[in-house]
Amino acid sequence: MIPGPRGANMRAVSTSQAALLLWLEASAVAIAYASLGAASPGRRGVATLGIVLIGHAAVAAVAWTVAGGPGDAAALLRVRALFAAEAIATWGAAALLRRVRVDAGVAAAVAALLMLVLVAAPAPGEALASTLDRVDGVTVRSAAYAASPPFVASVVLGVDVVHDRALYGRFTAAVMEMHMITWFWTAGAFALAGTLLSSLALWRRRPRHLRVAATALLLAVAIAGCKKKDEGDKSPPAKAGTGSASAGTGAASGSGSGTGSAAPAAKGPTVADLEAAIAKGVDFLGKSVADGGLIGGHPGSTAMAALAMAGAPGVTADDPRLKPSLDLLAGLAKPDGSIVDKDYPVYVTAISALAFQQAKVHPDLIEKAQGYLAGKQFGEATGTDPKDKNYGGVGYGADPNEPDADLSNMHFALDALKDSTLKDRPEVLARAQKFLERCQNRSESNDQPWATNDGGFVYEPGESKAGGTLSSGSMTYAGIAGFLYTAADAKDPRVAAALDYVRANYSVDENPGMGLKGLFYYYHLMARALDLIGQRTIVDSDGHEHDWAAELAGKLLSMQKPDGSWANTDQTYWESNPAIATARALLALEHTLDAMKK
Repeated sequence: MIPGPRGANMRAVSTSQAALLLWLEASAVAIAYASLGAASPGRRGVATLGIVLIGHAAVAAVAWTVAGGPGDAAALLRVRALFAAEAIATWGAAALLRRVRVDAGVAAAVAALLMLVLVAAPAPGEALASTLDRVDGVTVRSAAYAASPPFVASVVLGVDVVHDRALYGRFTAAVMEMHMITWFWTAGAFALAGTLLSSLALWRRRPRHLRVAATALLLAVAIAGCKKKDEGDKSPPAKAGTGSASAGTGAASGSGSGTGSAAPAAKGPTVADLEAAIAKGVDFLGKSVADGGLIGGHPGSTAMAALAMAGAPGVTADDPRLKPSLDLLAGLAKPDGSIVDKDYPVYVTAISALAFQQAKVHPDLIEKAQGYLAGKQFGEATGTDPKDKNYGGVGYGADPNEPDADLSNMHFALDALKDSTLKDRPEVLARAQKFLERCQNRSESNDQPWATNDGGFVYEPGESKAGGTLSSGSMTYAGIAGFLYTAADAKDPRVAAALDYVRANYSVDENPGMGLKGLFYYYHLMARALDLIGQRTIVDSDGHEHDWAAELAGKLLSMQKPDGSWANTDQTYWESNPAIATARALLALEHTLDAMKK
């Protein structure tokens, strides 16, 4: 989806599988440690608990790593801390019940059930609040983060369980409503409760009724802490995964994912606000230029930054912030038309050609680059069988002997080719459309057996970065643009099906199906596709209208840092690099600005 070695950042465990594994582990923790506490409630049991905890953490961390689960070392440590806190609380509850003369089996069952309720179902109170708290008949919901142990992935591993539609369909909505607080508060509450419960279980001199009363008090405090309502969030109603722009020139509501219904779009930032934000972003990129014109450490990121700067209001080709990068890219041009240093020839060539087009420079290099890109299409000339999944597509182009066509490279290549003589070569367009069809979950036009019918797109035929063959937001917008570049229009049934996916998964808070992964890439493709469509309003599947330009602009402005940059907290696809995230954010804002001016 994003430039990088083929297969980079791919995980053996999908987001749905990761969330399910965490759910199962939390359930196992509740049962196992409740049994341990009921069977060994004394001081020797504490020593056993410590040994088991250490072994559990080590085995789980190794298993998670070997399985290829998402998350870095810090994320794994946070998850282990949360499970350890849950385990201590479970053990303490069972041990205390055993001390007050409850049968061991009953003590274990009650403690395990209590922990499962605390961990997995804090929903009833929130469901009641959502019923009572209404504005103009629309439910208002606070931004909720999945901080319980089985769903901690959505906070620390980048697995957005609430918006993972494949997993969501397997559980009731009540189970998916999570805590209103972050992971360390949840871990702290469990750890404190577990420590005190364990101490009471070992405190033999106090009368039983005092221990029971203290236990009830501690559990009440823990439950109250896990249901902390964010009273300060009174933003306009927001659908799950959507952001709502504030009135006037304010930015969109917080970066958390809303869980309510979306109100009609509010007024967002003005054209002047967008132009000011873009200017700050261009200044940041200009200051990021290294010796020779390189930005972000790679010609690909340099080309993306150059394209973003060239499209900014008031920036010309001789601007000192832009010219060094354009010169560097021109210097990489090869006789065959490619623009490349060492790797990703198709990707870098396409983005460089787009930057030259936007800056209105090097028409000769643009024409050669277009010829090179057209020649990289897999077809009869390359010996590709029409039944081959790569047929009609293009890939990174690093190794002609290993076809690797993907939709990300494809749509950038088509963008670079759109003003060339390609329109006079119907066979090229037909091949391109065949590849696009094989990337779409639309069985009516996709001849591949894996295709479903949500209308969305995958990264390449039979493979999605969202896991399996699940559609994602970024690839769906890439598919829409690809069809539009190949002479289709918004009325084309394939484009219409993709727009159905957009309506069902509309979001300015996440990349649908991917969470925070490739978020700024998603913003860029979203703004470009909807700008190409010429559709300012999106009516989601619940019937609520969204002014996508106002909402996306508000969201991006709220995320811009004081120095003018943007960065993704998720490191996937290089977006933790401010130069890359900023370039993509600027491209999104420029398309948004264009839509607002129409």
